[in-house]
Amino acid sequence: MDTIFVYSWALSALAGNRNVVRLSPRSAGASAAVLDALSDVDPVVAASQRIVTYDRDDAVTAALSAAADLRVLWGGDATVRALRRFELAPHARDLTFPDRSSFAVISAAGWARASADERRAAVEGFRNDVFWFDQAACASPRGVYWVGGPPAAEFRSLLASIAPAPEPAMAVQNRVGAYGVAADGVATRIAFDGPALTTLETPDVVRDWLGAGVVTQSRVSSLDELVPKVVRRDQTITHFGFSRAELTDFARKLPGVDRLVPFGSALQFAPVWDGYDLLAEFTRIVTVTV
Repeated sequence: MDTIFVYSWALSALAGNRNVVRLSPRSAGASAAVLDALSDVDPVVAASQRIVTYDRDDAVTAALSAAADLRVLWGGDATVRALRRFELAPHARDLTFPDRSSFAVISAAGWARASADERRAAVEGFRNDVFWFDQAACASPRGVYWVGGPPAAEFRSLLASIAPAPEPAMAVQNRVGAYGVAADGVATRIAFDGPALTTLETPDVVRDWLGAGVVTQSRVSSLDELVPKVVRRDQTITHFGFSRAELTDFARKLPGVDRLVPFGSALQFAPVWDGYDLLAEFTRIVTVTV
């Protein structure tokens, strides 16, 4: 997601900070569009904001790190580790957003109770969660746990009917990813529902990115059974068919996970992200007592 920098930068700017944002030279066209839009900002804002790009340059990165009060690191685990080699000032700190993974949960009983319109709306929301950003966003669900019953065939057929057609290269990647999981003995069944959707039956969600439209389906008897399957890198759980009380009780027991949101809301950014209140993190509080 080459525009991810916009979220933290915008909130930090709104908090009144001077910011330097480094973009990778490999950033795609979406970043260029954002930068074009930012060229028209008020001069007062522009004077305190710098968005730069440069190839790997340890001297520049070290200088920027040494000058920072807060360093925000978006990237994979390897990127975060590499940038942490550059020392901060003693008073400064890091806010890191490393590799994360996400999945969905569906109540089998809730699905059975839902009307046809509610089911279709849920699948449309799930489609958006999965296919925007080619399922590569940290909040994109890569699998579904059906809770309290078997997967509903209708869910898969509805999803296949509205899934966007993939580019040829992505269609190949989907096959490679699916067959790789099967070869590793993880998947017990593979279903190719047209060129856009590949469904794998697995005991647990597969957290690795396998390609856009590759979705695992697993089954647990209850949300409590799912608790030990959650790991710290899990970020977002999208849900359908559960009550607030069920979800709140579930959240209290989880060792990881920062967000539980309805289908269709996985990729909606919020000021609270990865468990951080970003406006609070970006604000230095000065007290004056007389």
